[in-house]
Amino acid sequence: MNPALWSSPFALLWESITFHWDYSHNEHVRRAALPWYQPLAFLTDTWLSASDPGIYLTHFNARALLPLAVVGLPATWRERPVWAVGAVVGLVFLLLWNTKWPQYLLLVLPALCVCAGGGVRTVAGGAVRLFRKVQGSRSRVSAGG
Repeated sequence: MNPALWSSPFALLWESITFHWDYSHNEHVRRAALPWYQPLAFLTDTWLSASDPGIYLTHFNARALLPLAVVGLPATWRERPVWAVGAVVGLVFLLLWNTKWPQYLLLVLPALCVCAGGGVRTVAGGAVRLFRKVQGSRSRVSAGG
């Protein structure tokens, strides 16, 4: 639907695709030599929140987003499978793609946040069940004693 492609759609589309492939294999990317797991490091490292304390108030995002997304993945799969697939496929793509710049995380952050929301619900639900179980056992002990 891009009017810029109308004059020669296949050639310009091919040019766009090959640009990204060529860029991912250029000298700048090779010189950076970031490891395959660099997207995970970007997701869990507090370097961004430490970069400007006036903007980022906590390190919570770096510490909690990925673990909560992992915990919430099964619930997200059941309730909103498109977001779960987006998180997994996007993260796998970032791990396999040669270019590892931090802004590429924008590809997966929305899906990871939806999964993390499922993780918060899962953890909160487990805490409520545990609390009710403890309260129930206390009331049985006090009623029997």
